[in-house]
Amino acid sequence: MEDVVQSILDSVKFCPCLLLGKYSNDFKKQFKGTVHVVYNINDVKELVENYSGKKGDKHFVIDGVGFLNEQAQQPLLKFIEESTLPIVLLSYFDSVSPIIMSRMMCIYKDSGSHTPKSLTNFVRIGDCFDELSRMESEDGGLSFRDRIKYYSENCPLGYYLESKYGRYDSLLTKIGRILSKIG
Repeated sequence: MEDVVQSILDSVKFCPCLLLGKYSNDFKKQFKGTVHVVYNINDVKELVENYSGKKGDKHFVIDGVGFLNEQAQQPLLKFIEESTLPIVLLSYFDSVSPIIMSRMMCIYKDSGSHTPKSLTNFVRIGDCFDELSRMESEDGGLSFRDRIKYYSENCPLGYYLESKYGRYDSLLTKIGRILSKIG
């Protein structure tokens, strides 16, 4: 774990990134700068309003993102997308929005067996839609919760596209196929 944390501290090419579970603790132990804590929409609004754009620390670290509801995630998402600083998000829990996860360059999670597991190898969007279609046809349908779980584990960007364009819309499928060929 220390190698992953040190790699992030040494280089900004991994940012924006999300550290889950024990990685959060390890990062805070090694990071000597300011850690901004957000637990609700008021914390996020205050963080965004007080952000001056100055590069005091090499990384802009935000802790507590696993506690945020959808209403609080929207301004944070906008902040992440518009920030010029390398952002590191920390969460002890796996409850981070798939939309926020889709914006991360790297996501690190402790798999529980003391073996670090990197979640940066998500499936391609087209493959994601194909697998979801297959699962729905074989299993007689998937619940909303099962689809969200699949997206969060395999393709967070797919969830974002589905929520924006609709479920399995032809435009969505076409966008997925194009992006799969690019990435």
